[in-house]
Amino acid sequence: MDGYFLSGSLDHFVRVLDIRRRKEAFGLSHQGSVLAIAVSSDSRHVATGGLDETLRVFELDDHSELIRLPHRAPVKAVVFSPDGRCLLAASVRIGSAPSRADFTLTRHLLNDDLVSEACARLTRNLTREEWFRYFGKESYKKTCPQLP
Repeated sequence: MDGYFLSGSLDHFVRVLDIRRRKEAFGLSHQGSVLAIAVSSDSRHVATGGLDETLRVFELDDHSELIRLPHRAPVKAVVFSPDGRCLLAASVRIGSAPSRADFTLTRHLLNDDLVSEACARLTRNLTREEWFRYFGKESYKKTCPQLP
């Protein structure tokens, strides 16, 4: 992301500005104001958090959203591990006594790592109905060959 500047805004966007051209390159959308931004060390991913109580991870090359994780309060801080494979997000619920912090650790961000992690925890593959609920028109396939 050399030559770029990222800015979260109240209008539900992360703006990616091209410093050399002095114009906006593209924007990444949220459902609420953006409060936190982090870029991975390899500049492939950007993590964002906001008032919509979600943590999102975007692929910067094609601007696609890879991950969306709900929180129980607005996400106020995000940080990648140095190797870019892990992400920590924090939110604080204000107004309830006592105030409480909500931390979410996404241990794996890479697709192969996510599949391996899921297969290690599952006891069966998704049914066809579950598959289409989560993956839409994507062709059904077993994701964990060792499971029924």
